[in-house]
Amino acid sequence: MFNKFIRYFNQNRIKVIGIILAVIFALIVIQTLNEQIKNENDNRLNEIANEILDRATESSVIGEGETSISTAREDKNIINSFIKYCNEKNIEQAYELLSNDCKEILFPTQEDFINNYYNIVFNEYKEYEMENWITEGKDRTYKIRYTNDVLANGGYLTGSTIEDYYTLIEQNGEYKLNINKFVSKEEINITKTNQNLSITVVSRENYIDYQIYEINFNNTNIDSIKTYDINKNSTWNITDSKGLNYSAFVEEIIDSNLIVESRKQKKLKIKYAKIYNPNRKIESINFNNMYCSNKVQELFNINIEID
Repeated sequence: MFNKFIRYFNQNRIKVIGIILAVIFALIVIQTLNEQIKNENDNRLNEIANEILDRATESSVIGEGETSISTAREDKNIINSFIKYCNEKNIEQAYELLSNDCKEILFPTQEDFINNYYNIVFNEYKEYEMENWITEGKDRTYKIRYTNDVLANGGYLTGSTIEDYYTLIEQNGEYKLNINKFVSKEEINITKTNQNLSITVVSRENYIDYQIYEINFNNTNIDSIKTYDINKNSTWNITDSKGLNYSAFVEEIIDSNLIVESRKQKKLKIKYAKIYNPNRKIESINFNNMYCSNKVQELFNINIEID
């Protein structure tokens, strides 16, 4: 077999060498084109980021705060790095830019981040636009509009746009990202008691579209307590500084969790229909028309001031 190959090579030396050179040349061309495409994508991402810097330094859409040019540039660099890492599939580096709260609440592991965010948003190379949305103290929230690679797809495609909100928060002297419309978490830890039922507002998670409160119910009665009963016109709501009420998504809570058994505690996470707006502070959280199981007609309320 080897002798046949040598004989064939000697008889077709020029042809074989030509094929080998052609293959080598093709590989070099492919590698060069891939490198050029990668550089073009990186350059385009940087150009877009620079173009939106002026917009990012305008007054926030919501709130009275403004973001300085230097601060906006630092924010842009962090967001741009996160998006660049995701586009280049550097999952670990992208994950490390997330805040501790964002990881703990939304993505406890890198696998959670991959399955619940990365695979959904970065299923292919993404370009983006950024707008200064909310400035609240040291925290700054930007609206991010993702689109697929325009050149690769021959223009915008229907359904190719994804909107998200990224918030930069200070953590151990550096800024980290909250993503997936998660803005911030606040510890509250305020308790009020009535009819031997104590309700503690433990914490609040702020999202662009809603708020989630962690509530601990502690019943020291000898009877169970029904904390919500639609037949008794019970209401769970929060009230803002303008006196507006926002209802809880009680339908998302299973019925058994609406009852606190005798001498038991129950911890719930309750979602409220409150869009995030720092100009509309929540002043109280209210649990109305609750009752003990042996005193159904004796309704009572617990209203807790939290701001």
